[in-house]
Amino acid sequence: AEMYDKYDKVVGVSDAESSDLFSQGYVRDKSKIVTIYDILNPTLIREMSKKPGFTVPFDGIRLVTTGRMTYAKGYDLAVKAADELRKRGYKFRWSFVGDGDKRPEIESMIRELHLEGYVELLGEKPNPYPYMAAADIYVQTSVFEGFGLTVAEARILGKAEVCTNFPCAYNQIKDGENGLICEMTPEDI
Repeated sequence: AEMYDKYDKVVGVSDAESSDLFSQGYVRDKSKIVTIYDILNPTLIREMSKKPGFTVPFDGIRLVTTGRMTYAKGYDLAVKAADELRKRGYKFRWSFVGDGDKRPEIESMIRELHLEGYVELLGEKPNPYPYMAAADIYVQTSVFEGFGLTVAEARILGKAEVCTNFPCAYNQIKDGENGLICEMTPEDI
C-alpha cells in the first residue's frame, strides 16, 4: 500500500478490479482509483475473423473458448460441463483455443471422461478470431478475470455467450439480454 500511496492515480481495467484495489488494501485513498476498460478495435477484430479457421465443417453445436490454460480460466469446469452436455445427448464440439500450464491436466481429463471427438484442444493461435466467429456459442468459464477481454471480443463478433459469474462479467453482460451468466458449476454451465 505504501508504494501505491506515491502515485497520483491507480488504474483498474474493470469496476471489480478497481474495487478490489481498495477493498484489499492495496490503495488506501479510493479517490486515486480510476477504471479504464481495455481498448478494442472492432473493425480490426471483424476483419481478422474473416481469415481461415476451422477447415472441417461440423453439423452440430460449435462451442468455442479462448484463453490461456491456467487455473483462472476454469478449463476444468469447461471439460466437466462438456461431460454433462454429452450425457444429456447434445451433438456438439467444444474447441479450446489457447495453451498453458494446465494443458496436460485438461488432456488427461478429456481422456478419462472419454470426450475425444467432443472437446478439442487447438493450441495457441496467433489469430483466434476466425474460431470465435465460427462459434454458435462462445463460452467463458473463468473463475477470475481482470476484465474478460475475450468476452468483449465475442460480443464484437455478435456471438451468443455463456459466461461464469466472475465479478467483472457483469460489466459486460446483462444476464438474459446479451448473454447468459451462470454459476461456476459444470451443471449450470
